This record gives sequence, C-alpha cells and structure tokens, in this order.
Amino acid sequence: MGVISSLKGLFYPPKCVICGNILPFDTKTSFCPDCAAELSKAIGRKCPDCGLYSNACKCVLPVLRAEGFLFHVKLFGYNANHRSSPANRLVYRMKSSQKSALYSSLADMLAPSLSAEIAAQCAALSLAPLITFVPRSRDSVSKYGFDQAELLAKALAKKLSIPFAAAVKRKHLSDAQMKLLTASGRFSAGADAFEPIRGCGAGCGVVLIIVDDVLTSGASAYWTAKAASLLGVRHFAAVSVAQTY
Repeated sequence: MGVISSLKGLFYPPKCVICGNILPFDTKTSFCPDCAAELSKAIGRKCPDCGLYSNACKCVLPVLRAEGFLFHVKLFGYNANHRSSPANRLVYRMKSSQKSALYSSLADMLAPSLSAEIAAQCAALSLAPLITFVPRSRDSVSKYGFDQAELLAKALAKKLSIPFAAAVKRKHLSDAQMKLLTASGRFSAGADAFEPIRGCGAGCGVVLIIVDDVLTSGASAYWTAKAASLLGVRHFAAVSVAQTY
C-alpha cells in the first residue's frame, strides 16, 4: 500500500455508512459488523405476498404491472415508524449523502438479482436494458445538491456495464405542495409532474429499468414510466433499496 493511501487512511479512516463508526483500515465493506447483521435481518424478512426473502422477491405492485413493469428488485421492506433501525437509517442516509462508497455498496447488493432478471427478461423479449431513475423534486435537489436515485442508478449501470440515461425530468410541484396532498392526490398529481427527455436513447427497443430509493405507492415509478412511454418505451422494471409494506 502506498504512502498516500496510508496517510489517507490515517487522517480519513473509513466509516460505516449507516452509523458512522470507524471501520478497520483494510476493510472491504462499508458497514460495521453490527449494522451489517441488522441489515441481513431486514433482507431476510419474507415478502407477505410471495413468501420469498426480500432480496429474492420480484413482486410488482398491480398498478405498475398494468403499466408494463416486468419485475421489481429490492433489498428490504421499509417501515417509516422504525426510525432507529439500520435499514431505515440507511434510507435516511441516502437522502443526505452522496458518498460513492454508499452507492457502490448498495449497487453490489442489488446487482446479483438485477443481473439475473435482466438476463432472463430482456433475452426473452429480445430487448436491451437501459437504466434510468425517478428524478428527485427540484426543491430536494436544490436543498441537498444531488439526486440519490440518480447516483444509485449510475452505480448500478457501472457495476453491470449497462447503459445509463436520464429519460425523464420533473416539471413542477414543490415539496410543500405535494405534502398538502393525500396519497391518492399525490398519485394523480404525478400526471403533471414528469416529462420525457427527447434523444436520451429510450425507445421501443429497450426495457427501461427505473431506479428509486424507496417505493411506496408506486406513483413516482408509474408516472416516470408514463412519461417514458411517450418516447416509445413499452416495457419497464423497477429497482429500489426498499419497499414500504
């Protein structure tokens, strides 16, 4: 190991991306043993619909299935009431951190299941995969300076050597406006919140893989797909770190 790397490790030691505890200097993981163990428990919980472990479940919400979604890859179930759990802290950390180690670790965890589904589904349809993301609201991008779904999508594209493109962008509706709406109101509002990006490479010859951090009602993924369908896309897939149950 070089002198520069050694000094970097001395003054900027690696830390767990969830709790912030210092990790061993030569570590190859981004999680401390305690957080890794708790994450394994979350991933090991079974989907209430198919009975498979969370990271093996490919269940798609009915509203997304009807729009042409082939599968949904996720790591674990999410309950907003369990704020102190490592799984929830990981989700919160994504919203405020753009550290490459965080997104690289998540891509490593999602990649095996996503790769298997791409090999099966895209080959069956003779379509090429293209990774995109649900664009974050303008208010959030302005506040934090980045889009966590975009960073995760790019990390996955790099990990799997799959093309990446920003296929859809937000039009309007502030975070404050959205918070005043009911769940059904937020779903309906999405019809006016997204628009396609022409010339991005998305079209009828691809399966558009839409990445988000958390999937709850499916509204954002649904309207992202609706906007992309104006580019000719007919087949979609969803990827998220968590899904609300």
